[in-house]
Amino acid sequence: MSGLIRTREEIARKNSVSAPYVGRILPLAWLAPDIVEAILEGRQPQSLTVERLTQHKFLLDWAEQRRVLPEKRRKLMDAWEAFCAQPK
Repeated sequence: MSGLIRTREEIARKNSVSAPYVGRILPLAWLAPDIVEAILEGRQPQSLTVERLTQHKFLLDWAEQRRVLPEKRRKLMDAWEAFCAQPK
């Protein structure tokens, strides 16, 4: 066995979750490192949850993520509210 998992169905089976759930959260693996750091350090707004992040089309471009969820230019809460206001 190679140790590679080739499909979201395999990931789901190995982690006892549904494939659609894996499909929803997998893009979070591409969050910009500084945004992940802010979350891990607890500097994100309480409303910044996996459920809320996955309700919207996810941005894979780190610069665009920072524009939508900037941490240094203004409070994350303001950015988060703007992010949530975007069309799904």
